[in-house]
Amino acid sequence: MDLDAEHVEAEVDEYTRDIYKVQKVFNSRLKKLQLEVDDRNRERKKRRRHAEENGQEVAPEDQDEVLVPPQGMEICTKVQDSMREFKVMLILSGFEEIVYFHLEMKILLECI
Repeated sequence: MDLDAEHVEAEVDEYTRDIYKVQKVFNSRLKKLQLEVDDRNRERKKRRRHAEENGQEVAPEDQDEVLVPPQGMEICTKVQDSMREFKVMLILSGFEEIVYFHLEMKILLECI
């Protein structure tokens, strides 16, 4: 089986763009969710302050909410990192092929 480095690199570039697009969707959704959480936390902070001013106990539901990023974002980041590493190896293997080609040509020219 013969692999064409340019074809493989083109496919890796295409997959990298696709993963980037998916990550943008996650980032956009996360920003929207963060705005919603910030609004709810502001309301909770007002209720806590009001309760503390009146000497009342703060209700557990008035504690700040923490937004946890979706696991899909972490997966996208890991896949992108792996693809970058693979691309570096692909480039190095392409240089290796060029070096072998030049060595073969040199040997052939020496034989002539």
